[in-house]
Amino acid sequence: MIVHPYYKHQEGSSSILVIILMVVMMVFGLAVLTTSLSNQRLAEKKQDWLHDYYNLEGLVEEKIGEIDHILLSVQDEAMNYMMGDPYSLDYNRDAHFEALTKQQIFSYIYMELLKERLSHSIKGDKSLALYMTDYDINAIYNGYALMPSYIEFDSYHLEGDYPKHITVRLALLPPNPDNLKENFQLIDRYDITSYYQWQDAFQYDDVFEFEDVFDEPDSELLEAVPSNPFEDPNQPLP
Repeated sequence: MIVHPYYKHQEGSSSILVIILMVVMMVFGLAVLTTSLSNQRLAEKKQDWLHDYYNLEGLVEEKIGEIDHILLSVQDEAMNYMMGDPYSLDYNRDAHFEALTKQQIFSYIYMELLKERLSHSIKGDKSLALYMTDYDINAIYNGYALMPSYIEFDSYHLEGDYPKHITVRLALLPPNPDNLKENFQLIDRYDITSYYQWQDAFQYDDVFEFEDVFDEPDSELLEAVPSNPFEDPNQPLP
């Protein structure tokens, strides 16, 4: 039997293929592992973000409930005034007061009580801001529609390096004729006009440490410039 030299050179080729296959499988396995770890870290960050967000939503709903409770108590107290003789009430002894209709009297009493209650409730609370609409009894007497007042508050989550916030702006709807029932109940007491979620800004220097190669005095930069070895002004620098 004649053994050709060509076949002798094929000895061990299967081992090389096995080694190459193992290397490829190791690289592929490392890539899959790295991707899996990245996805896990991303999922954990998303879970933490959702946890903070839902906590903030709970705080927002609680604050809106407190404000709505004030609006409801103002409405009930104004309705109690109307159950008596509204013309016996003394509001700065304005001559126009007795000329108002009961709906107009209710509107004026409601706005006066609302300003008083809200001003008292937000006192000392820096997270609340009240923008009360301008009104007077003459405007109500002339049939002018009252504009909404606005209250803005910020709910925040201070845990972590960069606190998260939800800023909400509520329009406090006035008791205009189109927003009142026959028994002086408001159809809608408020409306959410803005709901903004945001996070405290961060500086890149706080997260990444960058080195500015140009952040050196001009004298040091000049010393680093090579001199002309030929002392020839026509000869370019190396």
